[in-house]
Amino acid sequence: MSLIQGLIGSRINETLDNYSRADKLLTTRPIADTSQSAGTMVYTTDGSFWKAIFADKQRYINKLFSMHNLMVSEWVPRVPGLAHKPESKRLLSLSTKGTQKLVELDGMRVYQPQEKSAHVMSGVGTLRLPPNSNGEWLLSVSSTGDASSGVPVLVTPDVWDRIQKDNSCEGRVITCTARWQPMAIEWSKHFRSTSDISPGYFVLNDPDAISVEDYPGRTWVYPFTIMEYQSDASELFDYVYCGAHTDDHAFRQGITAFFETYRVGMEVYTAASSSLAIS
Repeated sequence: MSLIQGLIGSRINETLDNYSRADKLLTTRPIADTSQSAGTMVYTTDGSFWKAIFADKQRYINKLFSMHNLMVSEWVPRVPGLAHKPESKRLLSLSTKGTQKLVELDGMRVYQPQEKSAHVMSGVGTLRLPPNSNGEWLLSVSSTGDASSGVPVLVTPDVWDRIQKDNSCEGRVITCTARWQPMAIEWSKHFRSTSDISPGYFVLNDPDAISVEDYPGRTWVYPFTIMEYQSDASELFDYVYCGAHTDDHAFRQGITAFFETYRVGMEVYTAASSSLAIS
């Protein structure tokens, strides 16, 4: 087993485990401490926000942010903030060098499984989560429309009703003010633990404080799964993801079709075993 394959395996094991960080801040949704939040900060871009969080994550707890014309997605990053870490960008740069890592598959040029895994470990990948027991939803907002790069937002049922159109919040463009708060355990358990990324979200709980634009935004989502396959008598695991823009009404069917095409195509390409399977 190669070094990179070992790293992929460890990341996949972490993905399969629940988020288990025992932090008192995560046991319940905290009450905002407004005494620590004098002034309102301006959310400019996803990258600048995460850079600030990485530099001093405690400083921004309960801080109020003014956000303008951000795109909402019902998908959230697999690990919020991971796409903006410097080491993630270096890994992504290394993984995309060289056309030999691309193969022809059903008329498309796609990355092989190991490169797909490198992309996911660099921050590509999104999750869509059901509402919690209180009817609250975990969504994301982004300045670019890329849900992998965005920031989680917790919305209450009345805020969902304010934002949604045709029973969906996907691609809605909003302007609002919201606080950055530590993430409650009910939501944080969905994400892999990283010691230097603060598990937090913006909380939107006042529908009257949110302005929704009439025009739609285009959002990109990256559902992922785990592929198990045989190569040279070894059992291997890799992430596989698919990118889709959600203003295509058939994007869900396209995602399903891609995963099946990839599974069958890689079985033929590796010619290693007939046991290739999506887990």
